[in-house]
Amino acid sequence: SINPVTGENDLMIPSQVYLNNHDLRLYFEGSDAAYFINKNLYNRFGQKDFEKFALLFGCKDSPKRIQIESKLTWQEKVILRNNRGYTRELHTRDYNYDGLENVINDMNIDKSAILYKLLLKSISDYRLNKYDFFDGEYSWFFHRAYPEPFDSNFKKILCKVKWLYDKNGKQVRSNEIAISELADDYLVNEKYSDILEKVLGFQLD
Repeated sequence: SINPVTGENDLMIPSQVYLNNHDLRLYFEGSDAAYFINKNLYNRFGQKDFEKFALLFGCKDSPKRIQIESKLTWQEKVILRNNRGYTRELHTRDYNYDGLENVINDMNIDKSAILYKLLLKSISDYRLNKYDFFDGEYSWFFHRAYPEPFDSNFKKILCKVKWLYDKNGKQVRSNEIAISELADDYLVNEKYSDILEKVLGFQLD
């Protein structure tokens, strides 16, 4: 694998490596934390065939959902428990979307459209309830285990930041625009756009 920022060539386990394609390279542009399949392997075996092989062994074709330490406050946990008692906490799982903060800090319409496209791919690949992809989970025990979802860190970023562009090139938040009003660069008619519409709070037409 290769890191395009540092130029490092390293042996990595497949789950830490991304396919070396245009969308992912642009999305991770400037990040020194992303590793891609070395293109020498594409040249040797053929890109299409090698990528099929790489995906079978766990290489990634969309940004990873990365578990992070939760910053839920005591009061937020009380609200999630609905003021119910508990014997002990079991876990609190929050998540980031790999590379999101990097791309947010260097956003343009091309990267924005790719982020939208990659989110659709991530939803498609998620094997559990698709809406749960954007959730963290707090769990506690009182006679039995109780799990309760909450907005993940990366969902909060996607809802808070003006990373989208309207047809006039103006940057907006998801709750300031309907999907139909986005610039033509976005794949708004693709499968799972309806999930993004609901999860990120887009305005309804």
